[in-house]
Amino acid sequence: MTNTKILIVGDAAYLEQPLRRLGYAVCATVQSASRAIEEAAGTEPDLALVDLGPEGGADGLEAAERIGSEFGVPVVLLAAGEEEAGQGLFEGAWTASTFGCVPKPIEEKPLHRNIQAALALHRRETRHRETACELERRVTALQEQVALMKDVFDTMKEGVFANDETGRRLLVNAAALDVAGTEEPREIADWAEQYGIYLPDKETLVRVEQNPLVRCFHGETTEWAEFFVRNRQKPEGIHVGASARPLPTKVNGLAAGVVVFQDITESKAAQARLNESLNDLREQAEVMEAIFDSVRDGIIVSDVGGKFLYANPAAKEMLGDAYVARKDGLWSEKPTPYYYYSDRETPIRNEDLPLPRAVFQGMATDDLDIFVPGGRAGQGIFIQVNGRPLRDRSGRSRGGVITFHDVTRQVLADEALAQAFAYGRLEIVDTILHNIGNAINSVTVGIETVHRGIADHRLIRRLNALAEAVGAHRDDWADYIENDPQGQQVMPFITALAGEFVQEKRRLTATVDRVRERAQYIADIVRNQSPGGVGRLNLKDIDPRDTIARAIRLVKDSNRAPSTRVDIDCDKAPKEIRIDESRFEQMMVNLIKNAMEAIEQLAASGGLEEEPRISVRACADGDFLDIEVSDNGIGTAERDTRMLFAAGYTTKGDGTGLGLHSAANFVISSGGQIRLLSDGIGKGATAHVRLRLPGQG
Repeated sequence: MTNTKILIVGDAAYLEQPLRRLGYAVCATVQSASRAIEEAAGTEPDLALVDLGPEGGADGLEAAERIGSEFGVPVVLLAAGEEEAGQGLFEGAWTASTFGCVPKPIEEKPLHRNIQAALALHRRETRHRETACELERRVTALQEQVALMKDVFDTMKEGVFANDETGRRLLVNAAALDVAGTEEPREIADWAEQYGIYLPDKETLVRVEQNPLVRCFHGETTEWAEFFVRNRQKPEGIHVGASARPLPTKVNGLAAGVVVFQDITESKAAQARLNESLNDLREQAEVMEAIFDSVRDGIIVSDVGGKFLYANPAAKEMLGDAYVARKDGLWSEKPTPYYYYSDRETPIRNEDLPLPRAVFQGMATDDLDIFVPGGRAGQGIFIQVNGRPLRDRSGRSRGGVITFHDVTRQVLADEALAQAFAYGRLEIVDTILHNIGNAINSVTVGIETVHRGIADHRLIRRLNALAEAVGAHRDDWADYIENDPQGQQVMPFITALAGEFVQEKRRLTATVDRVRERAQYIADIVRNQSPGGVGRLNLKDIDPRDTIARAIRLVKDSNRAPSTRVDIDCDKAPKEIRIDESRFEQMMVNLIKNAMEAIEQLAASGGLEEEPRISVRACADGDFLDIEVSDNGIGTAERDTRMLFAAGYTTKGDGTGLGLHSAANFVISSGGQIRLLSDGIGKGATAHVRLRLPGQG
């Protein structure tokens, strides 16, 4: 009891000592109601003793009422018994917070009993109030939960029915009413007809025993069933999927169940569209597979582990045993030498092959030449391979693909041509004369231009005419110049004539410079082919665009197709390359001359229907310079264009076909490649040159 604090209100200070003897703590003793309220707020007593003596009865009642109502503190009244009761004061003092009354004079035991009783009653009432509040809160929460669940049910896209075995609806949400309507169900046997419930064929009404809700009444569960519903609410009909569960407890002694269904019309339509798309894709895949199976190039597709997912017949036939060796994706094993570089001697490491590069490193491979000794039925084969990684839309690896084709004939032709060059079996003298001839034509044209200008120069004739006119007036020169109309034209004539002499001098000087340049070009050819020059490269840094342009001028100066349009594109080529300038220029002259001759042939046959044009494009690729010379000339029907680079081969019938042969000599000697491609007669041609550049710097 030492924790019980008591507030004494009124003329009862004499109770402090008895209360402390009883084990209570007196927190304050006050006389007035206002002071009592202040002390109650500050000291928070557990009980208040309020004296209702004659001097402060009304004031005491006010204190008792306010202390009890405002602070929830139980009150025990102190009164004079029958005398005050007779005045009506004691009887009117009972309030909701009054839990006892001790008559005066005060005795300790009755006082103690009243205090204990008041505290016990107050605790019990407090618990009752808390219990009532808790019950009220729970009821409110359940009501809110029910309301929330109803709102949730009504906002669900799925329809929900709960019925007992008589068919009475226990619960239905808005989505269900939207399909079934508000009409209450009739007999269970009539449900299918009433609500228009059919099997997915849209024709057969559902039998009673097939109804998921009826099955619930027998304790059966339906995980998923599809139906078609067509009624007044859904005249077009919808497909629905339904699940049903029996309720675990009976409702009013009756079995009941709940059905949840959803409109799956759109999903079924989407599934139908998906199936149609899958069929289309399957057909496309079959067509693509048929195409891949019929192409001559090999195609291999692998997964992320390097295992072959697809290989067309051409791939299997070309690779032979080498295909079987890695089809299961065993790229990490020590490699058996199935694949070699084009030198036939250096094995290619597994990690450097195009397919594992694409799959495991995500790297592409372009035009890698590989020798497969066991390919093509064990005869050995050269293939050129391209590889690419396969990725999904998010960029993750899905594997890799390689394509390759048989280049055995091309490689063997290159080797034969290189061997012929190495053993000196090419007609060196004819080549020299051919290249000198190209330059001499230009020199001849230049000298002829100078000769014509000197032999029959119109400016000389005009100067002689001026001299004769002036000579006729040597005696009256001043008057002739000043007053004669013809004489007045002499000075303007002399000025104009001087300007024309200057222009003519420039033209002749430019012609002489070109003749000197061509003469130097001839000297370089002779020097490069002399005993001290054969096999030696006179390297220098040159601008490839300038050299190509100079080669074009040399060919055009020979009066060959002066109207042919020639475009140069060197934007992706280096500004300078280190190379033998003379031999590089000779190669370009021969390629451009060959293109112009092809245009002349097509024009002579009457087949040239567009502007004659040649395009020259150069670009860098590592240590190589790639050059393309394309024309819209006669083209070629040759399937193997390698023979076009043979010495003496020509389509012109004059037996002087050394231009492409000379160009091939220079390209092969640099370690490069040269090819001539054409789609056929009358469709033009393109010379592809891959020229290895010596070390720069």
